[in-house]
Amino acid sequence: MQERDAKRCKKIVNLDEWSWVQKLLSILGFAELAQHSFSSEEGPTLHLALPALKALHSAWSSHSAQIKYIDFHQALDAAIDKILDYYMKSASSDAHIMAMFLDPTQKAAHIHRYWGNDLLHEALENAEAMYKECYLEMYSDDAEKSSASTELHTSTGNHRLDVLLNKLSDGDEDALDTPYPPTLSHTSSASLFDLVDPLKPWLNNFHAYLNSKDHLGGMFIIQWWGLASRAHQLELLAMTPS
Repeated sequence: MQERDAKRCKKIVNLDEWSWVQKLLSILGFAELAQHSFSSEEGPTLHLALPALKALHSAWSSHSAQIKYIDFHQALDAAIDKILDYYMKSASSDAHIMAMFLDPTQKAAHIHRYWGNDLLHEALENAEAMYKECYLEMYSDDAEKSSASTELHTSTGNHRLDVLLNKLSDGDEDALDTPYPPTLSHTSSASLFDLVDPLKPWLNNFHAYLNSKDHLGGMFIIQWWGLASRAHQLELLAMTPS
């Protein structure tokens, strides 16, 4: 990295100061990656907000624990607290939770990995309640719709956050122990289907979707749902109010 402006070069009088600037740019680079990972003018990205905040929190927490970033520890700790505050507020939003469930590349994976089984169960119950409300408005109490057996499979998934997480390490850091995102296989199909009450048939398709292996295949989520809603018979899931 080289400064081309002669006047600016004169202000950086030694290598130690230049090293300090490089470290600062490294720290700020994670914020830029996080921001870009859930920003788009072409499709919805609300489902990426919580994973991006978590990734940024992990990256800066790793830097704050390293001696070579000691000059930035105070600022990093303040920033980490602020990110945690944003994360907790967003995590209490039904819109953010449902947006993640509606993302076929992660579904319940982020919640299961970072929140644990108890909070996953709570999040599922909230999502089911929202789905039930819309379902009964459309179909009343006559909820005898058959479950879909058709699955939509395409070739690739969404790798936006992979770029951010791949940059969490510069060779001497270990920000995360496993790559993201994990697949839904972390939560077995049996464990999810066990939550379905046979007296509540509106949940059959909802849980069938959660346990299916789906990929965006280069499409945006809205495009994917335009095709997948019939395959999963979840026409109204994408219309669930947030």
